[in-house]
Amino acid sequence: MLNQIRKCLRLIERATVWQGAMVSILVVLTALLEALGIGMIFAFVQVLIEPARIKELVWLKDIVGPIVASNEKSLLTLLVFGLLGVYIAKNATLLGFYYVQARFVAMNEYLLSARLVNSYLRGAYKLHLTRNSAEFIRNITGAITTVFSNVIVGFINLASEIAVIIALSAVMLLV
Repeated sequence: MLNQIRKCLRLIERATVWQGAMVSILVVLTALLEALGIGMIFAFVQVLIEPARIKELVWLKDIVGPIVASNEKSLLTLLVFGLLGVYIAKNATLLGFYYVQARFVAMNEYLLSARLVNSYLRGAYKLHLTRNSAEFIRNITGAITTVFSNVIVGFINLASEIAVIIALSAVMLLV
């Protein structure tokens, strides 16, 4: 089993590892922004219901300290724009994450297909006599696409959702 895993890991190019690391960083970043957005909603609702509650939210008091003394309306306006800014940043990051994820999957699908075509073309003559060309085409087009769209994208989505759950759990424990 470990020998098979080592063989599979040898197939992965160094550039693919770095791209995977970039996708992983974006997974963590989007999870943190998701948690920040939900945490901001809790803080906003608490301040909206009871404006005196701002004194209990130490992190928010440090950010908007001078505005609290002036009036509550400007504080609520600032909180609304802060919440809007966090959600715009979160959605822009999610857009970038989905772009990077789609590019990562498409590029690696292309590279693996090209390597497979190259190995078929350089294969022994006996290989082409014993196997049907339709099987080669199916492997190049269908199997690789299935592996990447079902396995790789599924794994990235699973990792993303686990990171969001961990970040949201941390927010729930802190709020």
